[in-house]
Amino acid sequence: MHPLKMNQFKFSATLAILLTTLSAIAEDKIQVVIGQSVVIALPVDSPSACNLAVLRGGEKTNVTVEASSGQGRYTYRANKLGDEKISWVGELKLRGLRSLLPCNAEGSLLVKTIEDRKGLIEPWLTLLEALPDEFNTCVKSGLSLTGFNFSLEPNAVGSSIKLDSPEGQDIVQRCKDFLSTRRPWPAGAQSGFSCDLENVGKTVCEGYYASLDTTGRIKKITFSEAQTLALQGKTWSALVSETEAARTKRLNTQILEEEARRNQELALEREKIRQQVLAELKAAADKAAADKAAANKAAADKAAADKAAAEKAAADKAPANKAAAADTGTTGNNKADWWRYGGMPGGKVDAYVPD
Repeated sequence: MHPLKMNQFKFSATLAILLTTLSAIAEDKIQVVIGQSVVIALPVDSPSACNLAVLRGGEKTNVTVEASSGQGRYTYRANKLGDEKISWVGELKLRGLRSLLPCNAEGSLLVKTIEDRKGLIEPWLTLLEALPDEFNTCVKSGLSLTGFNFSLEPNAVGSSIKLDSPEGQDIVQRCKDFLSTRRPWPAGAQSGFSCDLENVGKTVCEGYYASLDTTGRIKKITFSEAQTLALQGKTWSALVSETEAARTKRLNTQILEEEARRNQELALEREKIRQQVLAELKAAADKAAADKAAANKAAADKAAADKAAAEKAAADKAPANKAAAADTGTTGNNKADWWRYGGMPGGKVDAYVPD
C-alpha cells in the first residue's frame, strides 16, 4: 500500500467538503446537516483514469476518477441523524471497452449528520413570539421537559422536536388545555374573594393548585408544578379554601360567641337557682305563718273552750250554791245578814263575802 500524497482543498458549504491531509489509511470526520447533500472529494494520486468503490453501509457505489484529476467525487445525502462511516478502495470496474483499472488508493471517513438547528428552532421562535406570556412560558416549559435546546450551535445537544411534529403539537395542545381550564376563583383574584363553603358558610377564600401525594391525600402545589403535571399528562386540580386570616377571625368569633352563650346559660342557670331558692324560702315562710296561725287558732279555740267549760261549770254550780244557801236560812252574805245571823245564838255563816 502506497501512502497518499497530501493535498489541501478549499471547503465549500454548499457544494462540497474537501478533505485535507488524508492518507491511504487515515480516517477523518465531517458534519452534514440532515436533509442536505454534500460532495466529498476522495483524494487519488493517479495519472490515468481509474475506479474507486465507495462503501456506505451495505451499499457500494463506483466512482470514476478522471486522469490526473487527483480526486474522485462522491455525493453524500444526509438522511439519518448520527454517525455513519464511509470507506473507499480501488476496485476493477468491468465495462467492456469502458472498463477501468482500480485506483491505487483507499481510505475511510466518518460522517456526522446533525440537525438543521435553524430550521428546527425558527418555527418555535416565531410561534413563541406570537403567544401571550403565560402560553409562551408553558410551551417553553414543555420543550424544556423534553431536553429541547434553543441554541443554534451545530453541536448543541438536545431533543429535536419540530413544531409540526405530533410531539410538538401535543405540547402546544396541553398548554392550551391547561391554561383554558376554568379556575374556581374570579379572574385576576386568586386570593381574598368572597365565597360560601360547605360547613363554613360565607367567608373569604383563596385559590390554590393541588395534586395527590403517594398516600392519596391532597397537597398544595405551585402553579409551575401544576403546569408540569399537565404537560406530563398527570392529574392536577384547582381548588379553593378559606384564607388563614379569615379562618382565624371566624374561629375567634366562634370562641367569643360560645363564651357568650355559655355565660348566658350560666346566668340563666343562676337565675333559675335564685328563683328556686326564693320559692323555697317563701314556701318555708308561708308554712311558718300557716303553722303560727294554726297554733294561734288552736290556742284561741282552747281558750274559748276553757272559757265555755268554766262558764258551764259555774252555771252548773250556781243551783247547788243556791240550794246550800237555802239550807242555812241565809239570804245572802251581806253584813246585815252576818250581823243578823252571825252574831245570833245558833246562827251559822259559812263565809263572809264583802259587798
